[in-house]
Amino acid sequence: MIVIQSSLGSALPVSAQRFVETLLGAVVGALTVTLFIGKVFEFGMAVFVIGIICTILQLEKNAYRFASITLAIVMLVTRTDSV
Repeated sequence: MIVIQSSLGSALPVSAQRFVETLLGAVVGALTVTLFIGKVFEFGMAVFVIGIICTILQLEKNAYRFASITLAIVMLVTRTDSV
């Protein structure tokens, strides 16, 4: 994740917010993949849950987008069982 601003003072808050957004998507994605099979319905419900969490935490609209992108990346990684 790269955040470019004109000064460090303005880049730090944006970087922290993007980190929280990415962390939110990763946590929800990991929980969804661990607890459920990981089909399309579960993905849709996870995106919905991210939207609710972003609304409750009063995050920017971009938070929903970044968290959902991270969720999709986490859920795309397939798990393989070793024999």
